[in-house]
Formats: sequence, structure tokens, C-alpha cells
Amino acid sequence: MNNEGRHDRSADDAPTGRPADGVSAVRPARRPPRPESATGRSGGPGARPLPPDDRRTSVLPPVRDEVPPHLRDPIDVVKAALDGTPAKKAPATKAAAPPAPPRRPGGRSKAAPRPEGRRGRVNWRWVRRGIVAAAIAMIVLPIITFAMAYMIVEVPRPGDIRTNQVSTILASDGSELAKIVPPEGNRIDVTIDQIPVQVRNAVMAAEDRDFYSNPGFSITGFLRAIKNNLFGGDLQGGSTITQQYVKNALVGSERSGLGGLLRKAKELVISTKMAGQWPKDEVLQSYLNIIYFGRGSYGVAAASKAYFDKRVEDLTVAEGALLAALIQQPSGLDPAVDPEGARERWNWVLDGMVEIGALTPQE
Repeated sequence: MNNEGRHDRSADDAPTGRPADGVSAVRPARRPPRPESATGRSGGPGARPLPPDDRRTSVLPPVRDEVPPHLRDPIDVVKAALDGTPAKKAPATKAAAPPAPPRRPGGRSKAAPRPEGRRGRVNWRWVRRGIVAAAIAMIVLPIITFAMAYMIVEVPRPGDIRTNQVSTILASDGSELAKIVPPEGNRIDVTIDQIPVQVRNAVMAAEDRDFYSNPGFSITGFLRAIKNNLFGGDLQGGSTITQQYVKNALVGSERSGLGGLLRKAKELVISTKMAGQWPKDEVLQSYLNIIYFGRGSYGVAAASKAYFDKRVEDLTVAEGALLAALIQQPSGLDPAVDPEGARERWNWVLDGMVEIGALTPQE
């Protein structure tokens, strides 16, 4: 006992009491009691002897929360170290996640750089598959749609399509008394034999130079029309004579919006099927009897009267080439309206007749 009345004991003799929560207390092997004097521990007279204290413990430091998880020892290793047995080899595990990025003074954490993982990569295999699937859809679906429409659509037979014509009232001696003109204009139907061959060739040179060989729809003509509209070029259109006839006689001439797309699709299907069912001469004859030439004249016979005041059978090569030049712009290319434009288009038609072999360069 010291001068303050307290017992002097070593740290090993201090009772620990109940260990704190979360702190492991390890009790070592019991040691033999130290010899005590008869007078007590301190040797003072009359001191009460103290029993030997075997509650010696060692206090382990607590596991603090601020220690990163990837730096903590596995529990199996700790137990093995305390028990004095070799620890089992820990199985291989994935690398621990890196610590959180430091926070800025304002309280917002600095964003860590995005790792180069699977999310940052482009799966080119699926991109290629998508491109192939889109290409197949763009090619296969139109073909299937065209085939179904081709089977369903009905094409009228030659002679079934009737057009209004000028009615001429004659006297008993053959003199003309009156004419009744239909609302859509002057029209007089003629047969293919009444139309001179060079007039037919001029119309084909102006509107469809491979008329007798195409299937009613010209892919090259369609692509040529797109190129000419974008970059400039000759004035030949993209529709064949068969398509123009179908447009004027059956499906109308709507050009814009959804109606224009549907009209073009029907025109394509009907003209392709008509080219397989109608003779080419029948298509050309019907076309020349229905097409508009300007000056209120529908058909080549009415145009011959309106421009040259003669029968269609009497037309010359130059006159037939002029009528063929008017089909593209009947009112705008009228020689009485635009003589220079009419001459330019007329020369272009004559050059086309040389190209298809209907005329020689000298002619």
C-alpha cells in the first residue's frame, strides 16, 4: 500500500471486469499464485491477505470503421493467429473496389474516370447484324409487296378503256354541221396504222427510247431522271410510255404526299402487268390517243389539226418531231409562246431519233 492508502499492483494484477462490447478478451493459461506473506500483501501488520487474482486479460484494439475494407484481415486468419494454428489459404477473390474519390471542399465528390469496361465499347457484331437486317427489310419487303399487288390488281383489256371524243354532226351530203367537244378537250381516236412510223419514232425518242424492249417500267430511266433533277442533264423523263398511259387513263396524276406515293406504286404495278398482257402497239396507240399536246387537243390526231391543220396521216418527220417535243410541256413549249424553247426541244428529239436509228445524221 502506498502513502495514499492504495494497493500497488501491476497491470497484470488489475481486474478487468466485463469486457467492452465488440472487444475480445483472451484468458491466458493460469499461472501459479505468488507467495504471500502471513501479514498480507504489503507486509504490513494486521493486513488482510488478498486471494490470488487470476483474471488477467489482454485488451485487443477495436476494429475501427475508418479502416478500408480491403485492408482488413480475414476473420479466419485472425482466429487462426489467436489459436496458434496455421491459417487456411484464403480462396482467390476479385479485387476489392477502390476507395471512394476524395470530396471537394464544396462537398461534392470529384467524379472518378470512367473505366474502360463493356459499357464503353460498341458491339460491332450487333451493329453489323442490324445493318444486314435493315438491308434485307428494304429489299425483301418491297419485293413481297409488289408481288402481292401484282397478283391482286386487275388490268383492263385493250378497248375497254373508253375516252370522250369530239362528236361531229354531218349533213346527208357529207358536209359538217356541228361539233360537240367534251369537257376535257378535243379528241379524235385513230388506229396505229393511221399514225406515220416516223411520228411514232419521234414520240418514242422524246418519251421512251427503249419502249419496245422494256417491261413497262424502266429502272435506268428512273435513275436517270433522279440524276438529271439533281445535277442537270437532258430533258427525258423517268416514266415510260406505259406508265404515262396508266397515269392518264387509270390512276390519275397526284404528285405529292401519301397520295402521290400510292399513285406511283399503283402506276408501277399496273404498267408492269399491262406490258405483259397488252401488245406494245396497243399501248402506243392508246397513249397517242389520250396524251395532251396543248391548244386544247388530246391525242395526236387532234394535235395535227390544231397545229398544222392537216390529217395525222399527212404529218412529216419535222412536224411529228415538233408534236413529240410538246408532250413534256404542252403549253410552255408551244412555238407561239416560246419559240426558242420549242426549237431546242425539237432538235433534241431529232437527235434522239438518230440515236435510236430512226434517222441518219444526214436526214
